[in-house]
Amino acid sequence: MSGTAMQWTGTGLLVLFALCVAGPGHAERLSPAKEITWIRVNKELVQSTLRDPASAQFSSVRVSYTSGAPVVCGLVNAKNAFGGYTGNRRFVGAGKTIGTFIEGESEDFAALWNMLC
Repeated sequence: MSGTAMQWTGTGLLVLFALCVAGPGHAERLSPAKEITWIRVNKELVQSTLRDPASAQFSSVRVSYTSGAPVVCGLVNAKNAFGGYTGNRRFVGAGKTIGTFIEGESEDFAALWNMLC
């Protein structure tokens, strides 16, 4: 796949993610117990995309309702192929159906973070 096609795919996914999450009006807030579950689900999804899932260190994780739907935002630090930690990278998650995005996977990540987190 060419670089342009890959960039378009990344951009298209981010647009789809934003449109799916940004529903009309304001969603009801999750109960504290459901927020904890929602965070756990999204952390597991982030871990599943990492080279060394067991090395994942999460920080500043929270549920954001900026878009009108609950979205998990936070930081993840994990080991790379050389065994060193990559440094904190931001992530956005909205469950298995929509998925998660990690900083550095798309040039549009900053816009997604600013819109949803």
